Amino acid sequence: MNMVITALICNLSVVELPLVGEVVNANENSYYGLFPDEGFVQASLFQTDSGYIAFITLEKGPPVARQVSVEEMDILVAKINEKGQMSGAERNYFEDPNTTRLFIMPTGQNLAKGRSYFADYELFLLWYSYGVTNNLMFSAGFTLLPTTPDYWVFYLGPKVKLWDSHRGQSISAGMHLLIPPMQMLQDSFQLWGAGYLVGTSENKVVSLTAGGGALVFPNVYPGFFAGFKAGSGKIKFMAEYWHVIFTGEPADTIGMLQIPNLVFGVRFTGKNMSADLGLVYPYIQEYIGNGNYIGFPLVNFVYNF
Repeated sequence: MNMVITALICNLSVVELPLVGEVVNANENSYYGLFPDEGFVQASLFQTDSGYIAFITLEKGPPVARQVSVEEMDILVAKINEKGQMSGAERNYFEDPNTTRLFIMPTGQNLAKGRSYFADYELFLLWYSYGVTNNLMFSAGFTLLPTTPDYWVFYLGPKVKLWDSHRGQSISAGMHLLIPPMQMLQDSFQLWGAGYLVGTSENKVVSLTAGGGALVFPNVYPGFFAGFKAGSGKIKFMAEYWHVIFTGEPADTIGMLQIPNLVFGVRFTGKNMSADLGLVYPYIQEYIGNGNYIGFPLVNFVYNF
């Protein structure tokens, strides 16, 4: 078997192409669209007497040997010809380990089946998310305050992907369910939460998200949110806005949510981990009217398994 040939057949004088026998990494695979991205790490292409064979390394499990026919190789070559040589910017592209959320609000994306992440928001809100299927994920966690569990808030967040174009557009629906601290439940049980519908459109550089839903505290208050993320390297710039519309007299304990909020900052990304650093600007009339703008720090960490 001839293990290595000099190059894939096509216009070598115009563009450089991945050599048969060379490693195709995850960034190149994502750019050229050669193989399914789920769990893909790298692949090598070799020529055989009957066609070609691809040795594919996955994140989990043993490597996979896949037969590639001459017709399939022609299609792969056509894809590479169409896009040409990958630029340095594309080679330095970093996938975001936390595509399911902006700073706080959800996006239209879900975790793929079997994927999961651990999140630490504002250093004391901990939770774990798991992709049950490609269209269903669950999150659960609690607030780890420096006190007894009687003062902790417990969290549950199911999320369902309703539609996916497989070209960067997706729509999901979900819920955030909170069980208040036991110290607040001595009289009667309460369940705080929110239901939402959200859509996201993204490419390798920019992601736009918009959605709406309702808060339950325990009365129902409608609201909406939107946000964007921009950048393809290790640093991505983000901003989001949310607004809850109270239709009655809200309780004093949730008075802060009567006003619109703006968050902006950056997300630092690596292969499996991301860190968000941002400022929250609640629109407080008495401060804005006096020309004072107060931003509260927001710090989040996510590790993707």
